[in-house]
Amino acid sequence: MKAPSELFFKLREYVLTTRLWILLVAVNLVGTAYGFYFYGDQLRETSVLLWIFVADSPLSTLGIAAAVTLRKIGRQNKYVDAYAFLANLKYGLWTAIVLLIYFRGFTSINSTGMYLFLFFSHLGMAVQAFLIEDIDLKALAGVGGFFIVNDFFDYVFGVHPFIPSDNIVYAGLTAVSLTLIGLLVAWKNKDGK
Repeated sequence: MKAPSELFFKLREYVLTTRLWILLVAVNLVGTAYGFYFYGDQLRETSVLLWIFVADSPLSTLGIAAAVTLRKIGRQNKYVDAYAFLANLKYGLWTAIVLLIYFRGFTSINSTGMYLFLFFSHLGMAVQAFLIEDIDLKALAGVGGFFIVNDFFDYVFGVHPFIPSDNIVYAGLTAVSLTLIGLLVAWKNKDGK
């Protein structure tokens, strides 16, 4: 029996070397569009200068679509790759964890179908992060700095996504922890193995 990591590497190679990459990009672009729609009210209430810190998930899916497309056309960008990896891993896991932590609040304002869609689509984001390999350490450091600033703006200035609770401590701790864990995982994944 093959190890799970070996199977994943074969799946990654298959997706990126066949026309499945087009479907992957298309799904992520649809997710990006829906994400911006989802964040519409919050964006309207937030200064344009802070928008880059608000729409975390839509920017993540846009990042992975850009990273995969740039690789396919031979214009790979180490900063886009580092962003796509870290953003999809972090915000995919962050959303799934926050949906579980604040389960009662989220299920009181969302249908079961929407809750499950948000949960599993964000777990998918975390998995697709590993389509990115060969992460440049300098780019990772720069992108990591952005995510630390983003966490600061989210939990000091309150530009984090809506959380149905007055107690956002767990969401903040999860975000900061996942930034650090994501950096460590990306560093360990720097050679694509």
